[in-house]
Amino acid sequence: MASSSVAGSNPSATAGTEAAGKNKSNDQQSQEAFRQKLQESVDELNDFIQPHNTSLRFSIDDESGSVVVKVTDKETQEVIKQIPSEEALELAKALDKLKGLLIQQQA
Repeated sequence: MASSSVAGSNPSATAGTEAAGKNKSNDQQSQEAFRQKLQESVDELNDFIQPHNTSLRFSIDDESGSVVVKVTDKETQEVIKQIPSEEALELAKALDKLKGLLIQQQA
């Protein structure tokens, strides 16, 4: 039995590629939906807390997607405490970049 190998003629490989593309698209959509839901929750928290204590703010860090809580001075608006700290956010970003470099080197 002779087997022919013509590029692109393997239907299971093509189906696998299409499935991978659909999974990536679905993952991206689910991440966007999660991000939207998280933003709505943060907005609701801010709306709820505002009448009670204006020195507490919730936000989402754009680069990491982490929820950030800031306690500010009511008079000066100076940030008294931030959780996670700026240093922790920067460390997470650096580790994420390092992870990307390691994955790139393995490929």
